[in-house]
Amino acid sequence: TSMSNAYLAADLIIARSGAVTCSEFRTLGRYALFVPLPIGNGEQRLNAMDLVEAGRAQIVQQSDFDAHYVQENIKGLLEQSEKTHIAGDPTELLAAEKIVNLIEYVSQVGR
Repeated sequence: TSMSNAYLAADLIIARSGAVTCSEFRTLGRYALFVPLPIGNGEQRLNAMDLVEAGRAQIVQQSDFDAHYVQENIKGLLEQSEKTHIAGDPTELLAAEKIVNLIEYVSQVGR
């Protein structure tokens, strides 16, 4: 997809940490700065925690994420992203492929 290509071309990805986004990052093997939504029960923070613990991402709270934060941290984030060589998880890719196949099948049967 075009979003996957954008992720692969990026030196650093700054994104929300929804379940699908975190799954994509596991698959693509990209380093990220996550800014979880401050609403709900902290699900987005939980989504990102295994990536953070694996050294594949960082989290910043939305209340702390502003131009000053980016200015103060961008160099370190880019350095971390560059030195973190990450292999994607093929298991995630297989799961995504199965989901796409299922959706295509259901959309054809429903016609």
